[in-house]
Amino acid sequence: MKNSLEFGIESLLETCKFSKPEIELVINNLQILAVDSVENFLFSMGDDARHRYENTKDLFHHFRFGFERIRFNPSGWLMPPIWLNPEVFNFGPTSDPDMVKIKVAMGKNGRWVSAQDIQYGGSGSGEYCGYSIYNKPYPDKQSAFDSSYAYCIERLNNAIEKQESLSYKDTTNFNVPHMKSTVKKMKEYVESKKQLSLF
Repeated sequence: MKNSLEFGIESLLETCKFSKPEIELVINNLQILAVDSVENFLFSMGDDARHRYENTKDLFHHFRFGFERIRFNPSGWLMPPIWLNPEVFNFGPTSDPDMVKIKVAMGKNGRWVSAQDIQYGGSGSGEYCGYSIYNKPYPDKQSAFDSSYAYCIERLNNAIEKQESLSYKDTTNFNVPHMKSTVKKMKEYVESKKQLSLF
């Protein structure tokens, strides 16, 4: 029978949108790692309530990708995991070949994560995202890539459409020809991969 602590853990995980199998995985991992009791183990996750709560939440997300090693930095925060098989795909015009970076990496349990950097061709605009245990896990590398690819294409197309609708163009932060070239190269890359898969 579940105790109040287990119910509390399940409630937190459900709030974080963990699936039922993921919740069971977390509970099992906690029971394995806890030498005497889960409660004492969670209490060891920090010197104060804030550290314990944030570190515990981080740990649960570590489990989602199969990371079980617990390391704290000098400030008492749980350190990020070391991702496996990281790979970066760069897209952009010849003069700016890394306007878009799609990044994928694998967890220890074979689940994949994706992230992306997007520059809009100007001097001060962009989005930058690194690998995170809080990102959605994917079953394979292709699914992780496809997710970031779709996001980048949508963001670039939205930026192009917005800039082309303005009477005053923000050429300082947005370079429409470069964005169009990047979208074209991204689509060509994906299409070439599809063609190769046919042989």
